[in-house]
Amino acid sequence: MLRSGLNRTRVVEEAEQVAGEVGLPSLTLTVFAERLGVRQPSLYKHIDGLPGLHRCISVRRRTQLADVLACATVGAQLPGVGAGVPRPVRRRAAGPGAR
Repeated sequence: MLRSGLNRTRVVEEAEQVAGEVGLPSLTLTVFAERLGVRQPSLYKHIDGLPGLHRCISVRRRTQLADVLACATVGAQLPGVGAGVPRPVRRRAAGPGAR
């Protein structure tokens, strides 16, 4: 149970994890509140209901994508990026002569 230290960032991070496990359409505030060890009304201090939670997850994902694209544009490397990408795909993305 994550009750202590609950804030908007932690709520969104945990929601992202739960959505990854059960799927975004199956994510409900009731089940999510139980997982956090709080009552459902407590979530409204941090998010604007389920649509607000979906928006927060979406914004967080878009920000992560923008970071990855920015690093790819300048050739920088983010920790953990590409770990799940097959090596041949990484080589093609890196350009000619890459190993």
